[in-house]
Formats: sequence, structure tokens, C-alpha cells
Amino acid sequence: MKTPILDDRLMSVARQIGQDAVFADVGTDHAYLPIFLLSEGKIKRAVCTDIAKGPLAKAKVNAERAGVADRCEFLLTDGLSGVENFPVTDVAVCGMGGEMIAEILKNASPKLRKGVNYILQPMTKQDTLREALAAMGFFIDAETYSSDGGKCYLTIKAHFDGVKREISRTEAFFGLKQENPSQNPAYMGYLSGKRRALQTAIAGKKDGNMDTAEEETLLRTLFEMINGKGEENDG
Repeated sequence: MKTPILDDRLMSVARQIGQDAVFADVGTDHAYLPIFLLSEGKIKRAVCTDIAKGPLAKAKVNAERAGVADRCEFLLTDGLSGVENFPVTDVAVCGMGGEMIAEILKNASPKLRKGVNYILQPMTKQDTLREALAAMGFFIDAETYSSDGGKCYLTIKAHFDGVKREISRTEAFFGLKQENPSQNPAYMGYLSGKRRALQTAIAGKKDGNMDTAEEETLLRTLFEMINGKGEENDG
């Protein structure tokens, strides 16, 4: 097997991994990410985990074909259980909902706290993950956005510093402020998805005679971010 070509979504994760890292890929599936990083010489070793035997077996076959299996560990496990037995420096948890990622971090061994960089890519419930990170004592170092196949993805880089924080709903929903959002097509696509979700939620709540104040506040903030002013249009 040749070195896999990563799509933009996975490349946005690969860029966040430290040079010469010992890297754990949670829910590795086909192990394309660790195989790419090993083949490119960016990481020293990889711990590939999956909860299902089939994907993990396929990951091992792919690593063997790529000639990097001797630098991989293959761990059949749920989340990060057992990963604490390896000297990992970087951990990726991608392709899952924000609630599931938060649960995985919550259940992880304390040994996987200090000195470990986390690269997280929630498919849904990004606000829930941000709130959980703050409450658990993780600091968000950076947020980047990518697009692939017409979809936009958020990648969060974070580390544990033990400081538990409370963040506002605006911070949870939109995350770290991005400079010049109109110049970042992937970020604008992400915001467009948030706009549609808020508009749908508002319409549904109005049909049920429910309070929409929070959603409307978030929507106004979103338009200000997009337009630099509070014009509520589809611009």
C-alpha cells in the first residue's frame, strides 16, 4: 500500500500533530492518518485504537502493506482505555459527535492529562464539546476549519491545564474568534451551517410557542460576525 492521500478533513488534523510525536489515533478505522504520519516521518510511533475488531484488523493490514506496522501498536478498546500504558504525546479523537468525544476524555486516565496535546474533530455538538472541555480543565489552543465533499469541519487543538472554566453560550457555539472570517471559505461554510441550524430551531420553537430568545441572540451575533454588522439577511 502506498502512503495514503489524506483529504482536507484529515490533513487539518495531521497539521496539528507535533513533530516526532508518539501519536494515538482513537477510532482509527483504516489507520490512514497514522500511516500517513509515519510514512512522512512526522511521528515516531503510533497507537491505533478501535472498538471493533474488523476495522482494527484492516488497520493492521494497511500498516503492514505500507511498511510501518513495526512502529504501530493496535489496541482493541473503548475510547482511550489502555492508551495510558504508552508514552503518547499527541491524541486525535475524530469522526465522532461532540458528546461522545467529551465522554471519552472524561473517562480517560489521569496519566493522559499533563503534557498531552489533543486534536479533536467533532462532527456534531461542537458547543457541547467546548463546554465540556472548559468544565474539565482543558484549554483550547487553536481552532481551525476545513472543507471536504461540500461539508465544513472544525478541528480543535487543546491541552489539559487543570483550570476549570465557565464559558458563555456564544463562546460555546462559535468558539475562538477567527480573524477575517470572510477570507476563510471553510469557516464561512461552518457559520452558514450554524445559521441554518439556528433558523430551523427558531422556526420549530415558534411553532411550539416556545421561547426563542437564546437562539435569536446567537443568530444576531452570527450575522455580526459574518457581515460586521447586525443585518439579518442570507448575504
